[in-house]
Amino acid sequence: MNKSKIIEGLYSDRSFKKICQNIAPPNLSEDLFHEIILVFLEMDESKVIKASEQGYLKFLFVRIATNSFNSVTSPFYKKYRHLDINVEIQNNHIKSHDQINDEFECNFSDLVCKIETEIDSLNEYERELFKLYVKFESYRKVSEEVGIKYESVRHAIIQASEKIKKQNEQLYHNLING
Repeated sequence: MNKSKIIEGLYSDRSFKKICQNIAPPNLSEDLFHEIILVFLEMDESKVIKASEQGYLKFLFVRIATNSFNSVTSPFYKKYRHLDINVEIQNNHIKSHDQINDEFECNFSDLVCKIETEIDSLNEYERELFKLYVKFESYRKVSEEVGIKYESVRHAIIQASEKIKKQNEQLYHNLING
């Protein structure tokens, strides 16, 4: 028996197609089967004949099919599955990005709660001026609203900000750098 007859028999034997169906998903099993046939066609004739005569042709087929499907360096993988790795990387990136976002949001919420507590612990004068500054975003508007000199308002708000900043500096750095 020669190489051509052996490969013809391989091609017409349904069990070899079944092997590819067990290895690859339905959308790739037919392509895998044909790629393995091409591998056998390119293989040295004596190797194919020896595998057939010694009864390990099916084992050889399974090994080649498995390696072709799983090895990232195989021609089959490069031709048909090269996008799979990009999808896996994107999914992993998305997962880790989501995890990072969740962690950041949790840390951010902790920081906000701590700052709100710090604002509430300020003396009444600083606290109320600070809240107005957050609302109006201007020392001048706060000064006009409460009827206190601009410099006094500015000084009180800056002092309140410095107190809050000092108390929460470590949390802020952990949030930004973490």
